[in-house]
Amino acid sequence: MGIEEPSTVSLRRIIQVRDENDNPPVFHKRPYAFKVLENTRVGSTVFSDIPISDKDIGENAQITLTCSKDESPVSCETFYVSAEKVGDGKYVGIVSLAAPLDYEMYSSYALTIVASDGENSATALIAVQVVDIQV
Repeated sequence: MGIEEPSTVSLRRIIQVRDENDNPPVFHKRPYAFKVLENTRVGSTVFSDIPISDKDIGENAQITLTCSKDESPVSCETFYVSAEKVGDGKYVGIVSLAAPLDYEMYSSYALTIVASDGENSATALIAVQVVDIQV
């Protein structure tokens, strides 16, 4: 009786694994606080040191940044927030001035910002101090 080798065939298969959106955005380098001069021009970027990341990949790591009007309606009318992509799953949050400042009306603001990747979200607080300018 002869021993025969079994016939084998090797097939190469590519199986794509889809990323599950299971990681929330993460804010880094907290706490966030800055000062802004009362006479700063509307539209100016006033703070851009808010690193945000998401460990997911592809579209599941795309982050949008908003100001929570429920928490700070006046602050959200005064400041505009956005997220700029700086790498895969890496963003930087930017705060711009959306309305003129008046130290006598508001000498400080508290912005609650929300980073969202479509399914998950994270919040952070930003303290803003307005610097009085005497004219």
